[in-house]
Amino acid sequence: MRLNFNPLTEILWSLSMITTQMIPLFSPCMISDRVHGEVRRLRELLASRLYENNLDKSGRSAARALLMLTKSRDLSFIPMGIFKVDISLPFKVIGLLVTYLIIILQFHRVFDTPSASTPSE
Repeated sequence: MRLNFNPLTEILWSLSMITTQMIPLFSPCMISDRVHGEVRRLRELLASRLYENNLDKSGRSAARALLMLTKSRDLSFIPMGIFKVDISLPFKVIGLLVTYLIIILQFHRVFDTPSASTPSE
């Protein structure tokens, strides 16, 4: 039983709880996005070095090999090959939850409405 109910305090407390619960969930997404960005920058750097032609023969072959390796192996984290963990994952999950909530509300509305075929007493 709460004696002093302050809506602002309740809202701030709820937001702080949501934030502390969501940071561990979003951090793998942010880390995965950062790794993907670093790989993209590495590929751009390798491509520019190859284009400038400032490398010797062994350096060019190593740069080509690394460029082909980063092109063939995506360093994305894909659990069991089902979904990609990146910065858009939390938004996709929220969209999925909202869609599921709408479907549940529609079924709830269908099953709770009294049908016209039932006789009234």
